Amino acid sequence: MGPNDRLNALKKQQTAWNSLDWAHYQTVHMLEGDIWELYGGVLAQGRRSGPLGFRQLPSHYRGIEERVWGVHVPGIALRDFTMDPSQDLLVLIDGPQLQTSARDAKLRTIIHLRTLAAGKPHPQAVSSGVLVHDVDIRAGRLSFAIQVCGDHVAIHFISSIDSLAEPELAVWNWKTGNLKLNVTELKEGTFAFVDNRYMLVAGTFESNEGLTQPRLVVFDLEWASGEKVSIDDVEYLCAFDYPPFDRTTDTLAMSIRSDPTPVWTPHPKHPVPFTTARLHRLYVITTWVRNGDDIVSYDLFVPSGSFLSHIHRVSPGTTRRNFDWDEWGPMGTRLMRSPPHSSIWVCYVFGTKFVFLRIPTQNAVQFRNGSRTVEVWDFNQLALKRDLSLGKHVDDENARWHTDDTSIVSDGVFAGAVRTTFPYRVITRALPPQSPQMPKFQQAMCSEDSIILVDSQGRNFGILTF
Repeated sequence: MGPNDRLNALKKQQTAWNSLDWAHYQTVHMLEGDIWELYGGVLAQGRRSGPLGFRQLPSHYRGIEERVWGVHVPGIALRDFTMDPSQDLLVLIDGPQLQTSARDAKLRTIIHLRTLAAGKPHPQAVSSGVLVHDVDIRAGRLSFAIQVCGDHVAIHFISSIDSLAEPELAVWNWKTGNLKLNVTELKEGTFAFVDNRYMLVAGTFESNEGLTQPRLVVFDLEWASGEKVSIDDVEYLCAFDYPPFDRTTDTLAMSIRSDPTPVWTPHPKHPVPFTTARLHRLYVITTWVRNGDDIVSYDLFVPSGSFLSHIHRVSPGTTRRNFDWDEWGPMGTRLMRSPPHSSIWVCYVFGTKFVFLRIPTQNAVQFRNGSRTVEVWDFNQLALKRDLSLGKHVDDENARWHTDDTSIVSDGVFAGAVRTTFPYRVITRALPPQSPQMPKFQQAMCSEDSIILVDSQGRNFGILTF
């Protein structure tokens, strides 16, 4: 496609997203198994024994055809996996095995680096094609969180709830096999890449006033040693502090979601006319807390620029530069009670878009006829400014514009009222009423060209293609 054709396709795609006017809808039945992944426009499903199934999601405006294939991984007791289609990379985690010696015992995890197309050892991977990591024998039944960002693969080794061992985060250069970072005693442990060099890890600390305060710590992988070290002792580049909680509030868990990783580009063998810019990333940071008898969660929406503008102010090699909430939060984020997104089907953000499915309350008329509403929250600042200058917000019936208002959280969970003002808009569209024979979708996920509706009870996906 020439420049004019690419520009016209881009304009049509943006218009379709801004009105949620998808070009195609299909229902796909879930495969058997209990592990899944959505990344880079590929939806993958599998089970702990048997093949993995992959579906390249189509694109109407970018000319991507749907493709379905499978990969067999014999000899691996598969516990979890992730993928990076841009690098034809499939990361497989083998079931941890007990290792004993005269001096100690440990759990050993083997990570296999394969090709996504055929499941063969990846030609760019470390010569052995595997990474090996040992954790404390007391970890119990491990679970994992995995991310790939360029040359880096990061794995959070999560111990059982009743375990005496501490969770660990390990980061490798998967092409050389070098361990770049190994941090232990991560109470929350959720993480995300800010770019190929900087990593964001969530945790909590106690302020000078004795109040619990979440903190987002940034590690510089170029300065990290790779030695195993406690989160309390590691030298980090900088940190972003939350507003403190009230004394009656206890932090239960945190989660950071952002997709794709900042260095993502489409695979060079599959050219597309345009793609999401690398710097256009939204981080959705969810914090679950207990306040009295109530358990509630709050979402902090942070564009990547709010982190990077402060990170770039810190000289390389500097350690422990902390940014107070007032320095970065009020103008650079939005904080609010969590909209109804899933804690299982967590791929609800792509680029600067956040999506979820709003289900009416049981006493509403819409509930009785099965109606659901798709909501997309768009934090693309360039698009907002352009459309505002063109006056598109005046007669836009499908969108609510939050460009000059303030979100206020003053429900007693935080030590004081928290005000945030970062602009965004909400685009909505009601799904057609559902008949008893149709899938009952409860959740929504998002990719570059699709909204994926989830019916976990009937085991169906509904794919809305743009």
